Amino acid sequence: MRCIDALIVIVGSNALKTKPLLVFAAGTMVAVLGAVFGPGAWAGWKASRPSQESFDKLARSVWDKQARPAGSRYERNSLTHPCLSVPLYPEPDARSRATEPMAWHLDFVTDALPSPQRQAQRNQIDALVDAGLMEESFEVGEVKGSVVPVKRFRLSEKGWLASGYGRASCFEFGVVRYLGVTGFSPRVVNTEAGLEFYEIHARYGIAAAQDLAPWAANPGLQEQFPEVRKALEGQEFVILAVRGGGGWVDYQSMMQKAMRAKSGVGGTDEDEATRAISDETRAEIRALEALAPPAPEEIKAHLLEMNEAGNPNPLPSSCLYLPGGYSTVPVDVEMGQRNPPRYKVAIVKNKVRPTWDPVAKRTMPYLDRLEALGVLTKTAGSIPDPKGEPQGAVQQEAEIYELAPRFTTGGAERSPACLSLGMPTVQFVEIRILDRTVEGYPFSSFRYKLRIRYQDPPVWMKDPALTKNWSELRGVVENGKACSGEFSFDRRTRKASGGAGGCWWAFDSYIENG
Repeated sequence: MRCIDALIVIVGSNALKTKPLLVFAAGTMVAVLGAVFGPGAWAGWKASRPSQESFDKLARSVWDKQARPAGSRYERNSLTHPCLSVPLYPEPDARSRATEPMAWHLDFVTDALPSPQRQAQRNQIDALVDAGLMEESFEVGEVKGSVVPVKRFRLSEKGWLASGYGRASCFEFGVVRYLGVTGFSPRVVNTEAGLEFYEIHARYGIAAAQDLAPWAANPGLQEQFPEVRKALEGQEFVILAVRGGGGWVDYQSMMQKAMRAKSGVGGTDEDEATRAISDETRAEIRALEALAPPAPEEIKAHLLEMNEAGNPNPLPSSCLYLPGGYSTVPVDVEMGQRNPPRYKVAIVKNKVRPTWDPVAKRTMPYLDRLEALGVLTKTAGSIPDPKGEPQGAVQQEAEIYELAPRFTTGGAERSPACLSLGMPTVQFVEIRILDRTVEGYPFSSFRYKLRIRYQDPPVWMKDPALTKNWSELRGVVENGKACSGEFSFDRRTRKASGGAGGCWWAFDSYIENG
């Protein structure tokens, strides 16, 4: 077993988000490591002079471990790709039901007197608007049961592009990198143990113009979000290192190896990283390396197929759903049929409902609104007791809603509650191909953001009276859907493999986001 080269302890790296480490006194470290490697190991240590080069190598290795943990399939984290969050405190006066990108919004009453905290919040949001990451408009919204004028802020497409995956309301403003060692000095000398401690000061931050998002250069935005200027100025982290005979190594991995060796478990991080690879495995790795990584056009073709673009009879996801069926708006009884498709639902009259009942709070007002628009017809009738009395012995008075005759051809056979929106078209916002090595294997994956539009809708969707008064339909026409996801890419089959993705209305949908 080779001699220990050095020992390193991180003592002042809050910015690196390191966990608190167990720090040993010099004598204790000698005892622990001597027990692991034998007393003869210490005799093999030779003095080595500290240098900018060796400390820079050490500090860079510490940064690299924090910036991209070994074996990680993810290229980004909050340390290397910091972001600006939309300020959500104090609570907005009202907000959307939706929380997904392109769909959520925040409302603020226009004539309310702002507190200092509210004013600071609005200043930050206004800076995001000036940078093009959010959009503002004046609307009439519901705030605490009252309909009042509000100023509405929503995510722009530019803001969605700038936001991280899984961080829809947090905008990545740059790439933070390791910047180098700024200085070092001796701290404690233990000549008996042959150990000499040094404190190393190093920096990380945004150093190059191309590493800063263009919108983040906005002076007003930097004034409201000081973290951008801090990243540009650079931040310091401190390492307490121990000089040894063979160089400088990471404390955490060294101590883990020492503790495993002492406990008899055996094996080290380094041993795992350099473990023997069979000839068969090497051949498999070489075969994968010989295969081309995914090309943008391959990914686009896959996404077009996935989202039914060009399919004249797309999946029921290309539907505007009515209450019941696949929607999140429930009804008391579904009475429709599939062949031929017929939409028909019932709401029981005079039913005692709790205050939280979604049928009373959401479904009944929405059905009545659709009836007023001429989309549905409403008749009074009797239906069997929904509780399931045999042979319908008990009848309940109900209001029965059906699709108006002019819309009966718009339904999809697979779902009577679906108003088909026609053939979808895909507009790509971002495709990001990621290629890296994971545990020795070449690994490919891709991330994407796209919009789905309905640019050749059926005749009923073009009725100006409907688009003006039916906000759900207007949202479909103006905004369509937003989709994002991440998938692995199999270089052999040239297809996506494991992963996840999804689509949602790019507006605050009553049906999907209630």
